[in-house]
Amino acid sequence: MPRFETGQVSDEDVGALVDWFLFMNGQPRQGPSFYEALAPATTTQSSDTVTYVAATKHTISGAFKQFYDQQGGAARFGNPLTEQYAGFSEVDATPLTLQLFERARFESVNGEVRLSQIGSAELDLRTHFLGEEGPGGPMP
Repeated sequence: MPRFETGQVSDEDVGALVDWFLFMNGQPRQGPSFYEALAPATTTQSSDTVTYVAATKHTISGAFKQFYDQQGGAARFGNPLTEQYAGFSEVDATPLTLQLFERARFESVNGEVRLSQIGSAELDLRTHFLGEEGPGGPMP
């Protein structure tokens, strides 16, 4: 896969490619895409089950809200940057529900909330074209 210059491929094109790859692999997306989750929340009312964050115009709900509230909230994770969206684990392609925050990415698998390994995912994203040899020699 060639590297693309900034602006050469639009976000919509990337979303369409991801949907096509998932379709070809027989794993349909179950829920909104990442790009749909970037849109502001449709609700602006907070309740016991949903917190609306006016600063980013996104909500936190369900198991993610419970985890967020119990583990330090905005002081630890920052504000939400997306709504919840459907994705897949980089490790084994397990379907996940995800949500991005300023300092974390929440993942939910079978109702269990965990934090992603952002550093590992970023390293893989930036070096997977290099094959076995990373920028400083063999990959660990």
